[in-house]
Amino acid sequence: MTSPINRALGTAHAAGQISDESPNAGRLRMMGITLGLLFVLFVAADYLFRPTFVSINVDSDETSRATPMMVSAIHLFVQFAVALPILRIVMIDRIDLRRLYPYTLACGAVLFFGIISLIAHPETKASVNLITLAWSFAIFGLLAASDYGRGLCIRDAFAAISIGSGILLVVVAVGAEYSWGRLAGRVGPNYWGMISFIAFVTSFALPRWWQRLPLWVAAIYVLDQTSARGSLLALIISGGVVYALSVWHAPRRRRGWIILPLIALAILLPIIVPIVAVDVLMLDDARRGVGSGGTGRSIAWGQAFALFKAHPWLGVGFRQHRQYITIASSAHNAYLAALAEIGLPGLIAYLCFLFGATVGAVRRALRQSEIYLAAVAGFFVSYILFGLIESIWLTLGSPLPFLMVLLAAQAWTGSRSDEDRSKRGVHLHPPTPRGPQPRVGPESHRRIKIGRTA
Repeated sequence: MTSPINRALGTAHAAGQISDESPNAGRLRMMGITLGLLFVLFVAADYLFRPTFVSINVDSDETSRATPMMVSAIHLFVQFAVALPILRIVMIDRIDLRRLYPYTLACGAVLFFGIISLIAHPETKASVNLITLAWSFAIFGLLAASDYGRGLCIRDAFAAISIGSGILLVVVAVGAEYSWGRLAGRVGPNYWGMISFIAFVTSFALPRWWQRLPLWVAAIYVLDQTSARGSLLALIISGGVVYALSVWHAPRRRRGWIILPLIALAILLPIIVPIVAVDVLMLDDARRGVGSGGTGRSIAWGQAFALFKAHPWLGVGFRQHRQYITIASSAHNAYLAALAEIGLPGLIAYLCFLFGATVGAVRRALRQSEIYLAAVAGFFVSYILFGLIESIWLTLGSPLPFLMVLLAAQAWTGSRSDEDRSKRGVHLHPPTPRGPQPRVGPESHRRIKIGRTA
């Protein structure tokens, strides 16, 4: 019996959309799927081994949540176990380490300021986190140096992640564990909002719309139940990026039909905006609305900025700002967290890393019409938004930054020659031949044969 992942990818394979040029194509694809399944294990550990979720807000007695030892152990196992399929890919595929030069510089700058901050403020757990980050940079960079790892590996891993994440979303929804009226599922509403966003983005690796539709339904339902507003906006933005790239790659004669829904949306905007603002985003809610100070986040932002002013150049140490935040579990802002932890030079290095990856992903999606590349571009644009409301910059204990580092390696190693070397994938629009086409048939084949023998 074949798995759902292999059946989904097999549809594209049968249609000739997955190249068989390499004799190792099947083994490479299994390694990509294995990477995706390891990511699903990473997420499942949070749901299976965490205790019942306890909400933290301005009036809470507790301001932090301890991570169970089993969860930390599984996360650490996954972060190092990804080396097994990656090394297998490197052994059977062609690699070019010259591709890694700009990526290595960007990663090296971030690690340098992280090391400097720990020299000034040494801490054992933070040092382990930095070593894990350096390992992830290195192993994902090695993957991106291979031909398969820089392209189709992401598509195959996405397929496994989307199906696995969709199953977890259904399990969480059926479990119906709520906290303050929001679906929490042991880890928290915002966490499952992020998983919904990941399920949506990765679903574009599946070759058919009817394979993606159940994942979209599950993601939207969980987003509604969790009221994870940041994840909802990220999903809308990433979907908008995919839509815009669809228009970009569409033949001119079809662009009018694609833009038509956008015109209809603009007409309905005056009706939609009030509904979204009140019923979805809850901007008028006393606890979560405009007057709530970002549900207490504004106070945490102020505390994080005060840490930066006290330590502007070296910060308070990599992954150590949380112990100084007294009103919430973290700064709830990735850029303020980086500023507080590794100082202004470190923040600049991180922004160069993140925006460099975003530019690389968008440029590649503009050059190539594979839909999963459009989804990667949407992921990075949305990740920048996530940084404004969550402390997910390079915290690899969370699935979203872990996935970001994997995709960043691929984005940084892209080049203008990708279009010539890439294998065919699932396209936003099938490429349209240009110019007069030769007549193909028995007579034309005979003419070609005669011409060659002559």
